[in-house]
Amino acid sequence: MEELSLTSVLSKVKESYAVEWILENVKKEISVSQFGGLAGSSAVLALVYLVHNWYKNMDSTGKVVKVSLLDFRKAYELINHNILLENFMNIGVRPSLIRWFATYLQGRHQMCTFRNEKSECKSIKGGIPQGSKLGPLAFVIKINQLANVVKTPSDDQNGSSDQEDIVIFMDDTTLSEVIDVTNHVSGDFIGNSQSNVDSITRFTENEQMELNAKKCSEVIVDFRKNKTVIPPVCIGQQPMSRVKTFKLLGLWMNDNLNWETNTEYIIKKATKRLYFLKVLKSYGAPKNDLKTFYCCVIRSTLEYGAQVWNGNLTQAQRGDIERVQKRALRIIVPEYEYNRALQECGLKTLQQRRDDLCVRLIEQMLEPSHKLHSLLPRKCSEVKERKTRTNSGKFHNFFCRTERLKCTPLAYAIEKYNDRLNG
Repeated sequence: MEELSLTSVLSKVKESYAVEWILENVKKEISVSQFGGLAGSSAVLALVYLVHNWYKNMDSTGKVVKVSLLDFRKAYELINHNILLENFMNIGVRPSLIRWFATYLQGRHQMCTFRNEKSECKSIKGGIPQGSKLGPLAFVIKINQLANVVKTPSDDQNGSSDQEDIVIFMDDTTLSEVIDVTNHVSGDFIGNSQSNVDSITRFTENEQMELNAKKCSEVIVDFRKNKTVIPPVCIGQQPMSRVKTFKLLGLWMNDNLNWETNTEYIIKKATKRLYFLKVLKSYGAPKNDLKTFYCCVIRSTLEYGAQVWNGNLTQAQRGDIERVQKRALRIIVPEYEYNRALQECGLKTLQQRRDDLCVRLIEQMLEPSHKLHSLLPRKCSEVKERKTRTNSGKFHNFFCRTERLKCTPLAYAIEKYNDRLNG
């Protein structure tokens, strides 16, 4: 059960000013690995970044990706106020705001109400308020130096590691390592994952935080037919559990990076919600209200993270997802067949909407300030050194050795973006 701080509307207004002032001081110092708690960042962008890099770095033989999924125990509750204020000073928050923030943390009390019964009021000696505007920003500042403890390939002693990467979304930390296993002997330790996890463990101890070893897990993404055994990473003396299926920032994945589990999950979740659409219809809700309910409650479930998985869906999976919208429209406008029902309700097919989301991602990435701008390939005009009508504005898509890479988030999105330019 999460502990949430209920603050007044006036308090939230004051906090919004404080957040703006603090961001003026620290925005340029926030780690590029942080994808949460800031404008222009999101879980979907973090997932696009991770999945694209996994596929791109495995587009050659002899490469596997070792993914460590790290979980903090009571991340928000186990925060020492004095250390947090030091974090504020170190990142460059001006002294007047630090003094104000110290008073914001002091004198807080908490109680629990259940069925008109109230517990005894207790003072809070640590942690940061959840449910407030300042809480997420304070946590981002708290763990800002976490990415700096991860080794780079130049630090690798045995040269087996091609790339180490860390992606942080608030208290969800994903550590990825691309390993060359061409000459790996089954059962031997390889790569930097263990030393990186040890460094992160020391960082959390210094910050008086703690990794939850029982909830941390790891995945080996390996497309080889003849796989070698890679020993698990340990937190302290406890090996991390090796999983084949995992949930990352709201999406279900597995160790071969197909989207079967996620597709089944979103279809099952959306199908359950069709029941409420039927109830609304039985009570005589007008068509526009039914449409609004469908778009907000059911369709949104089917589209979360579509920029990540759209390109890798099979035809059968695309059909299964589209079938949910067909069922919904049979409830809203039962007198029309599917294509006519789409026109009547002013909707697009789900496939068209997913492609639109992919194209919109590329359009947003064109902004130099975008989080993923650096991942874009060069324009065709830059590669061919001349601009023509056929290549104007188009991107020269990624060089792909395998069919898998052609369907990755950015490769697929760029293909759709170029198609739109063709008209």
